[in-house]
Amino acid sequence: MKNFSVTLLLVLLSMTANKALAYEIAVENGDNVTIYYNYINDGKELEVTTQNGSAGSGYESVTKLSIPATVTYMGQTRPVTSIGYWAFQNCTSLTSVDIPNTVTAIGWSAFQNCSGLTSIEIPNSVKSVGGDAFVGCSGLQKVIVRDLDAWCKIDFVSPSATPLRYAKHLYSDENTEITNLVIPNSVTSIARDAFLECESITSVEIGNSVTEIGQEAFKKCKNLSSVKMSNSVKSIAFFAFEGCSSLTSVEIPKSVTSIANFAFMTCPSIESIKVDEGNTNYDSRDNCNAIIETATNSLRAGCKNTVIPIGVESIGGTAFVGCSGLTSIEIPNTLTKIEGTPFAGCELQKVIVRDLSAWCRINFETGSCNPLCFSGHLYSDENTEIKALVIPDDVTYISQNAFRDASCLNSVTIPEGVTSIGSNAFNFSNDNEQVNIYSYILEPTSNTGSSFSNKIYNSATLHIPQGTIERYKATTGWKKFVNIVEDIPSEILTIPNSSAPKELFCYSVTGTKITSPQRGINIIRMSDGTTKKMVVK
Repeated sequence: MKNFSVTLLLVLLSMTANKALAYEIAVENGDNVTIYYNYINDGKELEVTTQNGSAGSGYESVTKLSIPATVTYMGQTRPVTSIGYWAFQNCTSLTSVDIPNTVTAIGWSAFQNCSGLTSIEIPNSVKSVGGDAFVGCSGLQKVIVRDLDAWCKIDFVSPSATPLRYAKHLYSDENTEITNLVIPNSVTSIARDAFLECESITSVEIGNSVTEIGQEAFKKCKNLSSVKMSNSVKSIAFFAFEGCSSLTSVEIPKSVTSIANFAFMTCPSIESIKVDEGNTNYDSRDNCNAIIETATNSLRAGCKNTVIPIGVESIGGTAFVGCSGLTSIEIPNTLTKIEGTPFAGCELQKVIVRDLSAWCRINFETGSCNPLCFSGHLYSDENTEIKALVIPDDVTYISQNAFRDASCLNSVTIPEGVTSIGSNAFNFSNDNEQVNIYSYILEPTSNTGSSFSNKIYNSATLHIPQGTIERYKATTGWKKFVNIVEDIPSEILTIPNSSAPKELFCYSVTGTKITSPQRGINIIRMSDGTTKKMVVK
């Protein structure tokens, strides 16, 4: 009985001792270096581990390590498929490690603080890399990737997982650094953090099968200056090109339907983002909306000129917030809605509107969503600022906030057919010039009473058709004008109709009858009772 008790005690002590160890077997490799392993996958495979867990890896004196593809122990051969948690943590003497093409996973903190490690080759078998796997590897100078297809598929659990973040330089072999990166056509998706902080890359050409560019895929590639995307790309994830400080222009292929927020954040060298309209044959207008509503959310500095493509119907949220370098924006005639504060923080100098009729119909949700609030300068093209605004004859409704803060204006001409003017539509002031408002409306209808700014009501001159002053003085939204002048000739509005309309009379924008058109805006009265505007340059 006594012998049995002693035997049992020895067994228990042995079990306790084994539990203190982090490994299950220890086997020397071909270089007589002892490597520690645990059994995984029901004992069919092996994982490289430490000798004593956090107490010490057991590799502290090792400088060069070759991990075997297979290990034979007690007559059985098993593949090595994983490098476990903390396997080589704090091995500062380790300068190189050979990882076999059987390893599919590199665990958390596997090479943490291996400051002597100068290069590492990642085999095409690797499918995932844990967080902090290479954090503290301050000596890393190159990451060798012979198979870009396999590399683009690796699941990097966090930004600290990829060795490129620390090495900065990508190689295709021991001696060939990759500067012009070509993603193979076999790749369908570029994984998150795949090329994070890779400074050797100067250009990227994305293969014809790639549909998705992952989160932070090219983040802080500071020497990346050009990106060529194929027409297969459909989505660009969050922060995909954030901090690419040398990137000067971006061409978005028409295949793209989604670009996440901040995809091009802090790219100060970007001067333009071009959305490839092709033949404007988008799958749908929603496609185009997705691009502008989310992709332009991405830019936060540097973009100087943006042309929103035809087909876009709305701009929302924080689309251009913080684009401090954005100096001009062109609005298409398809736009119907702007909401939120998409231009906050922009230093706009011009808002280009080629179709004023379409502009008047836009639903400006609030005053701060109108780009004019940040510019004050309205243009009909890149070079022509609008100072004398003539609302087109086909406009019947001028939306709220439409010309809010358009401080460049010194006159506004409103055609006869306008029946409604939204609140704050002309809430602007021009401190340098006297403002004149010309209304050709014969039967003014009530507006909100705040369609014009108080300064316009108090200091501008409202010019109206002869014989209509009592109507204007009795109508909400018009009677607040202090200075009303009944000086638009009534004959300009009362010429009888004719089956063959001809030009009968010519008037200046102030309503003065002239013998022939003069330079600037002229009003032509036709024999059928209609009027038209003529601009003489």
